[in-house]
Amino acid sequence: MPEQTKFKYLSIILYIVFILVGLAMIGGAAALGVISCKFRQNAEKITATVSDIRETMDSEGETHYEIYITYEFQDSTFRNVPLDYHRGTVQEGSTVKIWCSLTNPRDIQSDAGAFVMCAALGGGGLIFLALGIVPGIIAKKSGLFQKP
Repeated sequence: MPEQTKFKYLSIILYIVFILVGLAMIGGAAALGVISCKFRQNAEKITATVSDIRETMDSEGETHYEIYITYEFQDSTFRNVPLDYHRGTVQEGSTVKIWCSLTNPRDIQSDAGAFVMCAALGGGGLIFLALGIVPGIIAKKSGLFQKP
C-alpha cells in the first residue's frame, strides 16, 4: 500500500475518532445536565457553612483539598458532609449554596458544580468535534481524499 494511501486512511480514522469522542463528551454533558435537573426537582436550595478543609496529597505529589460542610435541613443538623464541587476561594466558616434532597438530606449537590461540569464536558466535546470535522473538510477540499 502506498504511503499516501496509508496516510489518507489514518487521517480518516483520526477524524472519525475525534468526532466520536466529541459526540460522547457532548452526550455526557447533556446526560449530566438532565440528571442534575431531575435531582433539583426534588431538592431545596439552602445555605451551608464550610466546617472543615482537609489537605491531601496524591501519589504524584499534587495537593488536593476536600471540603466538608455543615447545614440545617428539616429540623436536623448535618455535620461534615463532603462537598462535591467547590471554588478554590472557600475558607472555613464561609457559606456556600447547595441543593439538598427532600427525601435524603445527606444527598446534596453544590449549586454551581453541575453547571461547571456540563460546561467543561460540553466545551471539550465541541473542541474535539471541531478537531474532527474542520481538518476533514479542509483535507477533502484540498483533494487529499481523491482517488489516485
